[in-house]
Amino acid sequence: MDSISESWKQGPDRWFFTPEGALIRPDDGTLVIADLHLGYEATRARAGDFLPDRSLKEIQHRLLGLFQKIKVQNLVLAGDVTESQAAFTGRITILDQFLNWVGDQNVETLIVAGNHDRPSSPSHTFQDQVVMDAWLIHHGHKKYNFRELACKGEIIGHWHPVIKWQGRTFRAFLSSPERIVLPAFSGDAAGLDLLSSNIFQKSSIPYECWACSDSSVINFGKIQDIRSLPGG
Repeated sequence: MDSISESWKQGPDRWFFTPEGALIRPDDGTLVIADLHLGYEATRARAGDFLPDRSLKEIQHRLLGLFQKIKVQNLVLAGDVTESQAAFTGRITILDQFLNWVGDQNVETLIVAGNHDRPSSPSHTFQDQVVMDAWLIHHGHKKYNFRELACKGEIIGHWHPVIKWQGRTFRAFLSSPERIVLPAFSGDAAGLDLLSSNIFQKSSIPYECWACSDSSVINFGKIQDIRSLPGG
């Protein structure tokens, strides 16, 4: 088993939360990220917002740091890997560039389809769901019964949870014993504020909030109790 970084925090079933916004299970070399939204710049440029093409390099930089800390065997992309059909244009698409780069790191990639993904090439296999380490991984825009599939729990993305606290916005993991919600791995994706969204405030699931700071993961406790913390 690989060593555990001091900056990670342990969640359910030896899944670990990282400041980069990735979920890691060191015992098996599994790393899960969601909501990369590759091609975001191309899509926004067509809409009139001319953004620098930087998101791919930022994502590679964060992943490379994780690959250097732990031997990753499987990288699971839990949906919304691409922003739109723009990610599939060109002779070598931005998705091709990313997947080729991951392969160069000797890491196998499993791709789960999200609501933004519109794969147009048979060379890319998008699955509706995958099971890793007895956990069901899907994007979260569709409902699955993980118990019927004999899984311990489920891991989803889709919601881009963030917590706004003392003038800052932190990407956040949510966890319960049987569910983990991932933050968006993209630095461009807008987030859903946990303190103002009824989706989480009124949820029957007893979520804990784990905020991603620059170098650590901070446990804010149960999201229903966060408003009562000092400085809230």
